[in-house]
Amino acid sequence: MEYKLKQEFVLPFKEALPLGQKRKQKINFIYIMNRLEQLFDFLKEDPNDPFTLYAIATEYLKSDVQKALTYYEKLLTEHPDYVGTYYHAAKLYADLGRNKEAENTFKKGIEVSEAASNRNANRELKGAYQQFLDDLE
Repeated sequence: MEYKLKQEFVLPFKEALPLGQKRKQKINFIYIMNRLEQLFDFLKEDPNDPFTLYAIATEYLKSDVQKALTYYEKLLTEHPDYVGTYYHAAKLYADLGRNKEAENTFKKGIEVSEAASNRNANRELKGAYQQFLDDLE
């Protein structure tokens, strides 16, 4: 019988034990994989749920940015009204040096958040976009 560590057991040990760097990385990997496993189970139940796709993309940011980008791009294409995607996708594009895609994603996110009357997201996107432009100078 295979025993899988549950998330609630990993976190207390992660904080309590003095661990070497390799051990910490292994525990982080187990935690991420357990979270991803749970999220993929949710995705099986509802393959079109944008929140689950967003959660998978965000979880992958911790371990595999290319997979994260794949899920963010899927959200941008299949769920263009899901406002939360734009900030993270644009930041990731910027981090990868894909500045044109970052700029376009920030601009589109600002439009979508305005159309959705989501003032908080709009403010965050405008601030992040301005910071992005300032960093380019």
